[in-house]
Amino acid sequence: MGFATWLNGALYNKTLSSTPALITRQRTNGDVRAAGVEVEGEGRLAPWLALTASIAGIDSRFTSGDLDGLRVPQVPRVQGSLGVRLTGRRGVSGAIDWRAVGAQFDDDLNQFVLRRGSLLDLRGGWRATRRLEVFVAMENALNEDLDTGRTPIRTVGQPRVARAGVTARW
Repeated sequence: MGFATWLNGALYNKTLSSTPALITRQRTNGDVRAAGVEVEGEGRLAPWLALTASIAGIDSRFTSGDLDGLRVPQVPRVQGSLGVRLTGRRGVSGAIDWRAVGAQFDDDLNQFVLRRGSLLDLRGGWRATRRLEVFVAMENALNEDLDTGRTPIRTVGQPRVARAGVTARW
């Protein structure tokens, strides 16, 4: 549910200078406070159908020095997910998961914004035996560009990825 953490002397990269061509940083220590709430749930609508949901709200800030009051980089204020799980007859299963992440900063000075975004993941499987499952999966099924860096050049996460495999349980 709710949480609060205080870190004294947390390591972070402090920006010393910034130009369009070069950002100079130095590893240093500072104090950080993180507080928030997280809720997660799963409900079965039928023996073969489950819905999942989660949401987290986080306020993570520096509490000392030049950065006092600024948000900690790469910590979104809000993130969440929704999912559907299907379990069919004869070992067939499927899952759809939607994950969303709120805007966040990529730097200690809170100048470079990583935009909010979302991803859709799909998975299907067939349990061939009690110990063996054959599966196919697709991550980022809609091929969204999710910001992962912007200091100052924009970097995006992985594009659509499909994979197939066999899971063995012992």
